[in-house]
Amino acid sequence: MINFDSLQPALVRSLLDAGWHPQRAIDVTPWLDSLRQEGYQANPKAEEILTALGD
Repeated sequence: MINFDSLQPALVRSLLDAGWHPQRAIDVTPWLDSLRQEGYQANPKAEEILTALGD
């Protein structure tokens, strides 16, 4: 789990101002499927970051 409390306050403020919230979780399956089709392997930490911050 990403520890957002460890981020710089200015970064967290920018994320909040952009509409992000700590419980945000989007479905990144389409991105991961596309990357796998191109031969890439999913990295669990990258998947976690995309789920929380991706658009």
